[in-house]
Amino acid sequence: MYATGSVAMQLGEWMMLNCTPRMHLLCGLMICNYATYMAQYCLNFNSFLFMYGIVFGIGFGIVYFLPILCAWTYFTNRPMTAGSILCWFSILAIYNSSQCS
Repeated sequence: MYATGSVAMQLGEWMMLNCTPRMHLLCGLMICNYATYMAQYCLNFNSFLFMYGIVFGIGFGIVYFLPILCAWTYFTNRPMTAGSILCWFSILAIYNSSQCS
């Protein structure tokens, strides 16, 4: 997921420059939702790996930097803003994984 997400970040950068943030977010999240929904119907591990690892990674990569870009337009301290957003990504991932177990 992270490998395809890092490749899809290039598409996300292009979308940041050429689309509105709302359309950018809508496209990326539709891909993520489609991949998650279709992964539940996969009958073997390879198709599950494709849907959740590759397709979901593309949607994730598209929307990864959008919150940082939107925050940079409102806050002047860019390093602190980017650091706090990425920190909250990590904290929420840890919180969600602890809720699942």
